Amino acid sequence: MTYNLGSAFPVGFNTNAWNTSNPIQLVTSAGKTQCVATVIVSPPGTTHGIIGSANTTGPAGTYYTLSASICPLLLNCECGPPLISNYSQTACETYTWPINGITYTSSGIYTSNDSGICCNNPYLTSSHTLDLTILNGSNFSETQTSNGSYTWVVNGLTYTQSGMYTATSTGANGCTNYHTLQLTIIPSFMVQFFNQGYYLPNAFMQAVLFNQGIETNPLSTSVDYVTIKLHSTTPPYNIIDSFTGLLSTNGQLSCYFPQAILGNSYYLSIHHRNSIETWSATPVIITSQGNYNFSNAATKAYGNNLIEVEPGIWAIYSGDINQDENLDLIDLSILEADINNFTFGYNASDINGDGNVDLLDAAPVETNVNGFVFSAHP
Repeated sequence: MTYNLGSAFPVGFNTNAWNTSNPIQLVTSAGKTQCVATVIVSPPGTTHGIIGSANTTGPAGTYYTLSASICPLLLNCECGPPLISNYSQTACETYTWPINGITYTSSGIYTSNDSGICCNNPYLTSSHTLDLTILNGSNFSETQTSNGSYTWVVNGLTYTQSGMYTATSTGANGCTNYHTLQLTIIPSFMVQFFNQGYYLPNAFMQAVLFNQGIETNPLSTSVDYVTIKLHSTTPPYNIIDSFTGLLSTNGQLSCYFPQAILGNSYYLSIHHRNSIETWSATPVIITSQGNYNFSNAATKAYGNNLIEVEPGIWAIYSGDINQDENLDLIDLSILEADINNFTFGYNASDINGDGNVDLLDAAPVETNVNGFVFSAHP
């Protein structure tokens, strides 16, 4: 039997295929360099040299199997001229070269030589060159502080808890960018109250900012900007902190105070551009996700300084246009002047928040002036 070195060489032989009368002959293809190799067969210790096209035979009656230590390329290659190859590769962060199995992390020119083709024949040493470009993504870090929640533009996720968050994105070069967010979420404290002049039935208020032309969305739920101040519980009741935000038509105002405020007690005071300054009846403990509701009892305000606008619903007094903590003829004169001037838009004298200053705004102010309404606080 004859086997070319360029074909698949059998792994095992039996006495019918390999014996003295039917020798195994290894030959090379025309024009190829003749190989010198050693075939190791079992049982161990039996060696047959192969030189060129020389015949090799084995003793009859013995089953032979090629050892795993035989040059594996003897089975699948022909002897020929050396192989010279050049590779160009671009990769992100790392690249493992299949030629030598080495992983590279930086750009450069790399070479690898391999012999061992057809049993280390020196005429068959191959040379390989790799021109490698390693690209890298970028590392980004940011610090954010947000009230209540924060939506990170990197991944579109909304977070409601403080912490460190990570995300990845694909850069312009196709590699991975790594992002780190150090986030501080300031928890909310809810203050609920209604404004006498803006009040509508069923625990609701006018969308004043839309009516007065500040907002353009007809579905707006914004009433007006209000400031909540925190005061010390002892004289002279200094202001410790404050928050200004938008009061919603449902009477809720989410306030955000520094972490150092949480767990401590303070008097709360409400400050609005045409309302009487109103304080909480007693000091209030400020907690994360806590609340204080001025609207469910007159006793929630210092000196019971609230007006009942609907059975069981209480509101802060409207009409203190000049913000001197009293409702008096000075406020009424400002209102009358604006009525005569057909004033409209964002004005404190628009007591009912409909966008116009007219006779409809006069009634609550006159009532409160006649009732000698003033601010009550420690």
